[in-house]
Order: sequence, then C-alpha cells, then structure tokens
Amino acid sequence: MTRNQKTPGRNDPCWCGSGKKYKHCHQRADEEGASEALQKSALWQALSEFVSQRKYDLDFRTAAKFFFGADEAPDAEGDAEEQAEFERALDYFLFDYPLSDNTRVIEHFAAERGRMLSPRQRTWLTQWMNGAPALLEIVAVERGVGVQARDLLTNEIIAIRDKAGSETTTRWMIAFARVIQTDDHYELGGAGLNIVPRFRGMELARRVCNALSRSAAPRISPRARAFDQPIYSWRH
Repeated sequence: MTRNQKTPGRNDPCWCGSGKKYKHCHQRADEEGASEALQKSALWQALSEFVSQRKYDLDFRTAAKFFFGADEAPDAEGDAEEQAEFERALDYFLFDYPLSDNTRVIEHFAAERGRMLSPRQRTWLTQWMNGAPALLEIVAVERGVGVQARDLLTNEIIAIRDKAGSETTTRWMIAFARVIQTDDHYELGGAGLNIVPRFRGMELARRVCNALSRSAAPRISPRARAFDQPIYSWRH
C-alpha cells in the first residue's frame, strides 16, 4: 500500500497498511523526514513576506537600480525574464544591501522576528546571514547528490549539496549564486544565475574583479575586494 497525500491522525491506522496506529508506526519517521524541509520552507516564506513590506519599497528600488546599473527596477509582474531579474534583485536587497542605518534587511528580520523562530531556524538564519554571492565554475557533478564547484574569486573548491540541481547541471557550467552553509554542509540559496561566459575560468574571474573594483567599490570592503576568504560578505 502506498502513502496517501493526507497525513493520518495520531490514532488513525498507519498509511502503510500495517494495522498499527500511526503514532506507533510511521509518524516519527515521517515527521523527521519532513521537518527540515518544512522548517526551511517556512523560514524562506517568512523572509519573503518580511522583505515585501511597504516600508522597504523605496530602498528596494534604489538597491535594484544599483544592482543592475539601470534607471528602473525590474517588474515583479513582467515577463519571465523580468521576474527572474526581480527575484535576483530582491535576493541582493535582502542579504547584501546596506540600509541607511548600515544594517541589512535580514538583520532587521532577525531582530524583529527571530524570537518567533524555532531553535533550528534561528541557527539556519545565522548561517544564511553569513552567506555571500559567489562566481562558481562546476568542476564535478554527482547526480542525485550535488556538485563540486570552484569559487573563481577565491580559487577554493566547495562541495555543494544540491540534489535537484545536480540533475541538470553540467561540468564547466558557470553560475552566479549565493553559497550558504547549512548545518554541516553548503547549499545554494536565493535567486542565482547560470552564465554562458565569453571567457573561461580565471579570466572571467579577473574581469569580474576589475568590474567590481570600478563600479561597486563604495559598497565593497577591502576584505571583500581581496577575495581571500572561502565564505565572504560584501560588507565585512
């Protein structure tokens, strides 16, 4: 017998057909298997709702214009490409953009909503706050598990757990994505971008570093410009 979509009550017969009550059969295994995914999803949803508050509208438009170097911010209701740009700008605004008080939106979230999170969600939030965008070159793919990626700005090899992404990723692909430590491993978070580069590997990294030093220097600290840390922040 296969499991039904609806989870049975504690005292109902287990979905597996054993005849036992659910609480004495598969309840614990089901809850443990679903808990992490559900808690992460709930945390991302809470972050998305928080950053979408009206009080951040003006700051977001300013951040998006800076992020894209354009006069207009992308439209969340536009075509598929513009929606993807909007998501990337929102990710930058949430995690990286310094507000007028020199803090980030994610820090506001931690201060205002952190007490309402579970202990594990608070741990993830702290780890996510320390994540940063990275320019990655995929050097190995293990289908159904994840990838090995070279951070082109630090030259470090990072093992990234990404079961779904490993099914479509190919070796030597270039990706701009946020690297986040979660518990004892790395994941990709936020809205990333796959790149078909005109230049390979370190030549691409050199050009990106040069562009950053020219266009984003006021917002990037000396430590970030040095790119000498495996996980760095644009701000510290």
